[in-house]
Amino acid sequence: MAQGINAAVNAAMVRALAEANGISIPDDRLDIVLKQYQTYLELLSQLDAFLLSREAEPSVKFELPTGGTAQAPGRR
Repeated sequence: MAQGINAAVNAAMVRALAEANGISIPDDRLDIVLKQYQTYLELLSQLDAFLLSREAEPSVKFELPTGGTAQAPGRR
Protein backbone atom coordinates (compact mmCIF):
# COMPACT_ATOMS: atom_id res chain seq x y z
CA MET A 1 0.00 0.00 0.00
CA ALA A 2 2.89 2.39 0.74
CA GLN A 3 4.02 2.16 -2.87
CA GLY A 4 0.58 3.25 -4.05
CA ILE A 5 0.64 6.22 -1.72
CA ASN A 6 4.14 7.24 -2.77
CA ALA A 7 3.26 6.92 -6.44
CA ALA A 8 0.57 9.56 -5.93
CA VAL A 9 2.90 11.90 -4.04
CA ASN A 10 5.03 14.09 -6.25
CA ALA A 11 6.89 17.38 -5.98
CA ALA A 12 3.88 19.39 -7.16
CA MET A 13 1.68 17.85 -4.46
CA VAL A 14 4.26 18.52 -1.72
CA ARG A 15 4.62 22.11 -2.88
CA ALA A 16 0.84 22.57 -2.93
CA LEU A 17 0.47 21.10 0.58
CA ALA A 18 3.23 23.37 1.86
CA GLU A 19 1.76 26.48 0.25
CA ALA A 20 -1.70 25.63 1.62
CA ASN A 21 -0.09 25.72 5.07
CA GLY A 22 1.80 28.96 4.48
CA ILE A 23 5.18 27.29 3.95
CA SER A 24 7.48 28.08 1.05
CA ILE A 25 9.86 25.31 -0.04
CA PRO A 26 12.85 26.48 -2.12
CA ASP A 27 13.43 24.55 -5.36
CA ASP A 28 16.76 23.19 -4.14
CA ARG A 29 15.05 21.62 -1.08
CA LEU A 30 11.95 20.24 -2.77
CA ASP A 31 13.43 16.80 -3.59
CA ILE A 32 14.62 16.41 0.02
CA VAL A 33 11.22 17.36 1.44
CA LEU A 34 9.52 15.02 -1.04
CA LYS A 35 11.65 12.08 0.13
CA GLN A 36 10.99 12.97 3.79
CA TYR A 37 7.24 13.10 3.18
CA GLN A 38 7.29 9.77 1.32
CA THR A 39 9.22 8.19 4.20
CA TYR A 40 6.68 9.62 6.66
CA LEU A 41 3.82 8.09 4.68
CA GLU A 42 5.60 4.71 4.54
CA LEU A 43 6.05 4.74 8.32
CA LEU A 44 2.37 5.61 8.83
CA SER A 45 1.44 2.71 6.58
CA GLN A 46 3.61 0.35 8.63
CA LEU A 47 2.03 1.57 11.87
CA ASP A 48 -1.45 1.09 10.41
CA ALA A 49 -0.55 -2.53 9.65
CA PHE A 50 -0.30 -3.40 13.37
CA LEU A 51 -3.41 -5.12 14.62
CA LEU A 52 -4.10 -3.25 17.83
CA SER A 53 -7.28 -2.79 19.80
CA ARG A 54 -8.74 0.69 20.12
CA GLU A 55 -7.78 0.69 23.78
CA ALA A 56 -4.10 0.08 23.07
CA GLU A 57 -1.89 2.89 24.26
CA PRO A 58 1.82 3.41 23.67
CA SER A 59 4.12 2.89 26.61
CA VAL A 60 7.73 3.60 27.34
CA LYS A 61 9.83 1.27 29.42
CA PHE A 62 12.85 2.66 31.23
CA GLU A 63 15.48 0.33 32.63
CA LEU A 64 18.77 0.94 34.34
CA PRO A 65 21.61 -0.93 32.71
CA THR A 66 22.84 -3.93 34.67
CA GLY A 67 26.42 -5.08 34.60
CA GLY A 68 28.83 -3.84 31.99
CA THR A 69 31.43 -1.13 32.37
CA ALA A 70 29.27 1.91 31.67
CA GLN A 71 29.36 4.64 34.26
CA ALA A 72 26.61 7.04 35.17
CA PRO A 73 27.22 10.60 33.97
CA GLY A 74 28.37 13.07 36.63
CA ARG A 75 25.98 15.64 38.03
CA ARG A 76 26.37 19.29 37.16
